[in-house]
Formats: sequence, C-alpha cells, structure tokens
Amino acid sequence: MASEEKKYVSLTLNEKVNVVQAIEEEKLSVLQATIKFRRGKTQIYNTLPQKDTVISESMASNGKIKRKDNRTGNEEINKEVLEWFVRDKSKGLPISGTMLQSQALNVAKKLGNATFKASSGWLDCFKSRRNIVWN
Repeated sequence: MASEEKKYVSLTLNEKVNVVQAIEEEKLSVLQATIKFRRGKTQIYNTLPQKDTVISESMASNGKIKRKDNRTGNEEINKEVLEWFVRDKSKGLPISGTMLQSQALNVAKKLGNATFKASSGWLDCFKSRRNIVWN
C-alpha cells in the first residue's frame, strides 16, 4: 500500500490568535498547543514572535487571511484605491468592479505610473486580498 502524503495546512489568522491566547492566557506549553490545534511545533513556534502583528492584523480584518499580502509593486495604488473604496462605500454609494478599475487607473496616472493596467486579474486579486464581495 502506498503511504498517505501529509498535507501542510497553514494556520489561519483566527487560529494564530487562538494559539497566542492559549499560550499566554491558558499558559499552555508549545507541546500542549500542538496537540490542541493539531499543528506542528514549528508553526506554533513561528507564531509566537509575531504575536503583536497577528493580533493587530486580526483586529483589522475578519480573520480569514492565511498569509501576508504578496508585494505587487502597486502598493501605493492599491492603498489609495482601498481608501477611496472604503470612503465611498461608507457613504452608501454603489461601487462596481469597473469603477474600481477606473479609480485605479486614475490613481496610477496621478502617481505617474504609465505601465499599470487595471486588468480583470488585478481586480480579482485586489478584491481577494481585501475580502471584498459584491452583494
């Protein structure tokens, strides 16, 4: 019989917060945490030095993020588009994907980035990274 391959399952942001809380508040050892969360000791050990970052990211998001954002080279554009999105959405204005792409192109032009293209791929990644879903 062929042996089963183990799959690597990374900790979600909520799980990382739970690990930090369990170790700090419940005074669990790393071994106890590996058993409780069914993860390897390396994942538990790697989470501990990042506890401040983990908690701040958890407060800023809904806890579903598994990994850090990959750098795209368009961080300034993404940041300004997100600020615009949050500002207009909080006013109750309807926003579409086309509007996001148009705003991204305007921001890129303002920043002097002539090579930026607000493609469908950019839009999908932007929405995915920020957990944006259309109602």
